[in-house]
Amino acid sequence: MSNTFKILSLDGGGIKGLYTAKVLSHLEEVFGGPIGDYFDMICGTSTGGLIALALSQRIPASQLVTFYKEQGPKIFPVNKVLNEKKGLLRQIFGKGKYTNTALASAIMGVLGDAQMSDAQNLLCIPSFNLTSGRPRVFKFPHPEGNNYADKYGSMYDAALATSAAPTYFPVKYTNGAYYADGGVWANNPTLCGIMEALEYFVGPEKVLKHPNLSVRFDSYSVLSIACLPQQNGWAHQGTEEDLPLSFIDWKDRLFETSLDGQSHFADNFAQKLIQHTKAHGTYHRIGSPTNISPAQQALIKLDNSSARSIQTLEHLGNMVGDDYRTRNKTIIDHFFAQKKKYRTH
Repeated sequence: MSNTFKILSLDGGGIKGLYTAKVLSHLEEVFGGPIGDYFDMICGTSTGGLIALALSQRIPASQLVTFYKEQGPKIFPVNKVLNEKKGLLRQIFGKGKYTNTALASAIMGVLGDAQMSDAQNLLCIPSFNLTSGRPRVFKFPHPEGNNYADKYGSMYDAALATSAAPTYFPVKYTNGAYYADGGVWANNPTLCGIMEALEYFVGPEKVLKHPNLSVRFDSYSVLSIACLPQQNGWAHQGTEEDLPLSFIDWKDRLFETSLDGQSHFADNFAQKLIQHTKAHGTYHRIGSPTNISPAQQALIKLDNSSARSIQTLEHLGNMVGDDYRTRNKTIIDHFFAQKKKYRTH
């Protein structure tokens, strides 16, 4: 029997993962959770990687909403003006704007000692191996790729490796290599999921291994969730000399602009790729609300964990979540018409 291979893809974006978690919690309420029960593969980068790993453990999205609201201010402490200047100096001369002590503790609290091999879904968690100078994707060790469990290790290590945002957190050292945030090359991990699906799982020539010997996938479908890309355009000052070019002028925009640019590219590329590949595929992206006010936009930063920012992120997540419970529900119904077919155990 042929089936559709379903992929859930979650962008990176720091504290903005609260928005993603809130949207997911609405989907779980309307379709019946846990949401991981509906997707064969979950891909996630940085904060999206943490969410992906948790969903693969059947942790409810509503619990992740609570996680961001409670742990966000500890991971990204709200800085007064003096501390903000100290943070900038640490970005320029130190190991990062923040230590990863609170982040590591929070991740351990969610994932514990779970291994990548414990996942209930296939996984693609992008990071960047600074030692080899190459992208690295942490996966569930599926037998179709002749993977082995030790290669991918613990979910805790994968979560820290994918979220080690340059200039924000120290790099992650694990298994003899240094890792940085997967957002440097795959902030929107949709293409990682499609590539993995086409290489190992989707198509008439693909023969899956135990415990999926009787499963066949002849098509794939991707549900991608953006993580509130910021409006990073510079106001035009009239002359070339007015353009801010120093690191201090760029500050947080330096990394955030690269994240948003990659996310937009992957979104466009995925749409074109699906049109021209032999295996039939569909793609839908849940983006940002179109009516975000300037005041709200000013609060949306990957490390702004102020009470107003958290309130705004939750509000926007509720707006989009409600929209997909009602007006846009039919657009994504097919993702939830039946449970996932690929079994990891």
